[in-house]
Amino acid sequence: MQPQPSVAVSAGKMATSQVPQIRGSNSGSAVVVCRRGYRRGNSGMNGKEKNEALRQKLNELLKEAVAQGNYREVARLAKMAEEAVALDEQEKEIADRRENLLTFLQSGTRNVASEDDASEPRPASARERGNRGRARFIAALSNGGISLHGDEVKKYRIPPGVLVGIPYARELAIRADSWFLGLADEHFDCVILLCEQADTEMIVAFVFPSEFVRRIWKSLSRSAGQVKFHVTRTGTNYELRLPGPSRISINPYMNATHILKAM
Repeated sequence: MQPQPSVAVSAGKMATSQVPQIRGSNSGSAVVVCRRGYRRGNSGMNGKEKNEALRQKLNELLKEAVAQGNYREVARLAKMAEEAVALDEQEKEIADRRENLLTFLQSGTRNVASEDDASEPRPASARERGNRGRARFIAALSNGGISLHGDEVKKYRIPPGVLVGIPYARELAIRADSWFLGLADEHFDCVILLCEQADTEMIVAFVFPSEFVRRIWKSLSRSAGQVKFHVTRTGTNYELRLPGPSRISINPYMNATHILKAM
């Protein structure tokens, strides 16, 4: 019987190849990020130009890593891109505060701000987003009558002992419609991939049953004691990309939480 979608969960919400440019913030502000030697050679560039140069370099390196199937390098570049976007947001905040300060000085009006007003909440880390996404997904399962008990991060059990792995990833800032997820290279009876979209924060869950996990496990790439899952989206079609040209459609497993009830 073909699995049918049964529940949608959110991290904000839950819903149902080409290499694009790196995404920055919508502010138009620039990221000032330089490696040793890079700043010296680009000292005449303004912040926006430096940010664009950084994005282009990351895109070039990403294309090379994807072409070589070097997913460990892709993951490293993805972290760098996330840092660049975070710096972009920080620079926008600094620019806004500078403008507010200038306005204050020009108006001659005294403005006393509380410490809470002066500080903005820092962006959530990838680990924090993952823990939050897993918590909401598990809470939604519980509301549907499915109980998962956590052994440790990413590892859960369904009584009387079915082991479930739940990795999480956010859509790559430097490669839209792509998710790279990691899970310990251990035995799992079921794997659930939580894929969050960068623009809407909607999460799609793919519930892989035991037979599918056994089918793909040996074919997955590995790095630092983890198996790697590479999910891509074309339109409304989601695929699991294996090393080499192999691709498997995973749409039938989208939000298919009824698989957990049958285990």
